[in-house]
Parts: sequence; C-alpha cells; structure tokens
Amino acid sequence: MVVAADKNVRISAVPPGPRLLHFLREHRAQGKQVVALEQTSNSEILQAGTELPKHFVLLLGSEQEGLPAWLLQSGLIDRFVELPLRGQTGSLNVHVAAAMLLWHYRLQH
Repeated sequence: MVVAADKNVRISAVPPGPRLLHFLREHRAQGKQVVALEQTSNSEILQAGTELPKHFVLLLGSEQEGLPAWLLQSGLIDRFVELPLRGQTGSLNVHVAAAMLLWHYRLQH
C-alpha cells in the first residue's frame, strides 16, 4: 500500500473462514453491497457505464486461486465484477486489478 493510503479508504484484511463470514454478514446488515472482483459465469464486465455503490465491501481472492468456491456459493456476494481483458492474458495481479477497480470507483465518487 502507498504510504497513508489507508487514510482515504478503509482497508481491512479479514482471513477466510468464520471471521470473514461474520464480517460480510455484519456489513450487509449495514446496507453495504458485497462486490467480488472475480471471473465467474455471471460476472459483469467493468466498463464506463458500470455503476459501483458508494459504500461496499470489495472481495479480492488470492493471485493463484482467486476466491474459494465455498465463498462464491455462500450467497453473501451481491455482485461479481471482472475486468475486460484482451489477448492471451487471463488475469492480472490482484493489486493491479484492485487498483483498476478502485480507480473506476474514484471516477464515480
């Protein structure tokens, strides 16, 4: 993370398992959407017209495995978003993908 970036965006690293489930349920109860940056069969491509909510929880998976299947099927994720990729690239490093999504968010809010 860039020095002092946490002063502009609230960032929490929550380990997978019961603590993550509790975290997601708590934030959904507060009215926040849970958005996963993940390639799935029903994910929407992030593009100019894609609107992101003002307050949301962003889920990022590991660079090798992505998000675990149990979490994808948990029913706790409101939206799946993926980045438009061209050519032979199937994915990006997680920090690059997160930065691109957050830049898109910044343009809107």
